[in-house]
Amino acid sequence: MITCNNDVRSEVWDAKRLIREYVKIEFVLTPKCDGSNLSLFNKVKLQRLVSVISAYMDVEYNVDDSVDIVNRLFARGLNNILLSSELSDDDFIEIIKRLRSLADIDYIGVEPRWIKNKDRQSIFYTLLRYRVNVEKLISTFSGLMEASPGGSLAVKAIKSLYNPKLIEANDIIDDVLVDLLGQRFKQSFSISELTEKYGYPSTSDSELIDWEIDNM
Repeated sequence: MITCNNDVRSEVWDAKRLIREYVKIEFVLTPKCDGSNLSLFNKVKLQRLVSVISAYMDVEYNVDDSVDIVNRLFARGLNNILLSSELSDDDFIEIIKRLRSLADIDYIGVEPRWIKNKDRQSIFYTLLRYRVNVEKLISTFSGLMEASPGGSLAVKAIKSLYNPKLIEANDIIDDVLVDLLGQRFKQSFSISELTEKYGYPSTSDSELIDWEIDNM
């Protein structure tokens, strides 16, 4: 379920927002999905991702290739475009330092057996896979409309106990994922620019909320 955000940041897309929007819709991007069989809600969410990725990677926006464009960045494969965004050696070393710190391992430098591009991809897709699954865990009860008093109390207890810690961890991992995306993703785009140049859909969040309510 989306909420309407009037904050000025909702009018700007940066790489962190791209990551966070992707993990919410990843579940619909199955091998059989071509975008045409999605609900309006998910179709608009997908088209937004395609527009933003097209802006960052300077690829041609084509609504018929929506799923392919998203997967070329976020799924491992022969046509992957992650490495098209340069990551400097210094930035890679800083990422390794941070991960070693999170793992409570002393930093001893980048080991000779490491291959930057290969290990960059391995780190990115390992973190992203876990991040997607954590998002699903957080959203477990997001569609719950009613429950017994006992069930409602249990849901509230679970959310209070787990979610703050998971959200805090997500924020850390999202920062690492953004760094792994490389140089191209250090900029941001306004929705007006995305709409004018990269086919960003005109459907607003409030219109999506109305559609979601009507189709519950």
